[in-house]
Amino acid sequence: MSSVLNQQPSEILPSTLEVSKNHVKNIVDAELLLSHCINNVESTDFTRHVERWLKASVTSKRSREQVLYTIQQTILNIDKLINQQIDEILHHASFQKLEASWRGLQYLVDIEADYDEDLTVKVKVFNVAWNEIGKDVSRAIEFDQSQLFHRIYSDEFDMPGGEPFGVLLGDYQVSHRPRPDTYVSDIDTLKEISSIATAALCPFITGVNSSLFGLDSLREFGYPMDLTSVFSQKEYTKWHSLRKEESSRFLGITLPDMLMRKPYHADNTRHEQFIYNEKSNDPEKAYLWGNSCYAFGGILIRAFANTGWFADIRGGLHEFGEGGIVRDLEYAEFDMDSSSMATRPATNIQIDDFLERELSQLGFIPMCSYHSVKGSTFYSNSSLHQPPVYDLDIANTNARLSSMIQYMLCVSRFGHYIKVIGRDKVGSFINAQDCQRILQNWLNQYTISSENSSSVLKARYPLAESKVEIKEQPGKPGYFICIIHLKPHFQLDQLVSSIKLVTELAVGAINANEN
Repeated sequence: MSSVLNQQPSEILPSTLEVSKNHVKNIVDAELLLSHCINNVESTDFTRHVERWLKASVTSKRSREQVLYTIQQTILNIDKLINQQIDEILHHASFQKLEASWRGLQYLVDIEADYDEDLTVKVKVFNVAWNEIGKDVSRAIEFDQSQLFHRIYSDEFDMPGGEPFGVLLGDYQVSHRPRPDTYVSDIDTLKEISSIATAALCPFITGVNSSLFGLDSLREFGYPMDLTSVFSQKEYTKWHSLRKEESSRFLGITLPDMLMRKPYHADNTRHEQFIYNEKSNDPEKAYLWGNSCYAFGGILIRAFANTGWFADIRGGLHEFGEGGIVRDLEYAEFDMDSSSMATRPATNIQIDDFLERELSQLGFIPMCSYHSVKGSTFYSNSSLHQPPVYDLDIANTNARLSSMIQYMLCVSRFGHYIKVIGRDKVGSFINAQDCQRILQNWLNQYTISSENSSSVLKARYPLAESKVEIKEQPGKPGYFICIIHLKPHFQLDQLVSSIKLVTELAVGAINANEN
């Protein structure tokens, strides 16, 4: 950045102007003098330099119009210089990443302010680089000995008075290929994060790097390609191993990137009092793109603020809610002469129905933009987990549905409360039966078996079935193993089996499995 900020104006300022030949020499002399003044802007006699330039322009054998023309052209060149310098700064890769992260955070806060009237949502920021996370989890002998585990699980979920996290949004771009800045692979880091997320019942949502698909840029999705064949190559063996882990149910990867800011133009929409039109010869840098995990996070905030539940976070507008429609995005227009300019998509690529289905089956969460109109939607939210294949179709359907992020969010919400209730009650129970009775009575408050109930009733009673089993843990008096079976009312789905949570009350690790 310093080399950009220290660039001298004289290196960019043009030395000639397009004027009649008899004016060129005088104008060039005046420009060189002005350039000298600008280069000495920090000197104590700057005013004297400017006065010399004005005096030279006025006393020379030129008409008033020629002097005014010189001044106007010099001002235009200064504007051009400022534009070039700002372009260099705004389009620097490090600055774009920083700006996109801050604007993503602003998007979440704005969504919370618009929808969360009861202040039920809290947004917390944890500033940590991806390579730092990799080093932290790789140095720990077990995942529960890392600093990240202590921040997410021990300091909140397992601490009296702590507030469990509902979801983690990671502004990162993961790949299966090694990174030059760290010796820990993204896959190994994701595996450890998934274990932490499973223990804390807190899904981790992040973004994707184009190299995961063997591409230099996600824009290459515009060309025909068989993703199934791509992921069947040998280099993805470790990736598939991660997808088969049960803990990968708590991993979500969104794509493509979303527009974080429209390009700046001199159209009176900015507060700064100088002319600036943002330009870049690099199509990748011409617009500010950011991680679409922020858009997915906005949907979660809206759903929780409206109903306190996560079943309605995908699909288009319907009678029960807004589904996966993404609101309040930035949109830019194509440069056209017509007053009714066509709208650019809010994502850097457009995903059609076929590609959306293929990406979803591969464990991604695609964000689909509408064509030529303002609108984007998440039609699915598959976790990274690759469900096992069974002989029966109903079993395959259940396995697929039970690995979706929205249902991990639903059952995790109950897991948070049960963990807190159990933590507060352990030591006061006579036996496991008393603990089981109290937890079952609590779950019954949120259970209604009728599938024909109205959306209002289903929001009030989000569970179709619930069952809890408590067993005393051998060798640990006062500690219990808690097994919870939950079957939520699912949006547009028919899940026959339930989702099972297993937790050791007070001290143990937690995991979620399809039953």
